Amino acid sequence: MKKNVSICLAALVIMFAASVPSIAVQGSCPPKLVKGPDLVVTSIKVDKSDDKNVKVIYTVKNQGKTASDPSNTTIRMVSKKNKKDITALTNVTPSLDPGKSYTTEINYPIRAKGDFVFNATADYNKRIIESNESNNTNTVGFSIGLKIGK
Repeated sequence: MKKNVSICLAALVIMFAASVPSIAVQGSCPPKLVKGPDLVVTSIKVDKSDDKNVKVIYTVKNQGKTASDPSNTTIRMVSKKNKKDITALTNVTPSLDPGKSYTTEINYPIRAKGDFVFNATADYNKRIIESNESNNTNTVGFSIGLKIGK
């Protein structure tokens, strides 16, 4: 019995020391590792058809092997000229089964002219342990030629 406990502890230490973003299945010894969820922003589009708002439509997909818990996705509007955030909004992304996607939209009021970038980052506050933490952001650029709105 002591030998099995030692093997399990050693396997857990190796798993955490290697910083493998995997999940140990409860009750298995040695621990059975399962790759976690992998949230990515697969698309981000800008619709400027309304002259008072810019509509941002984005899709978050779980391309991992396990379901994800609900998470937060942030969408930042950044000026290309001075690289400063104009505004940032956060939306809740619901829990996603493997291979499933969630598409939604956000409206930003048009307040200035210029060149901008929208950055959408899934799980921006890193609450979900993912199998890949480096692929969460997608970006789209756009221009506004007229100053409209307040």
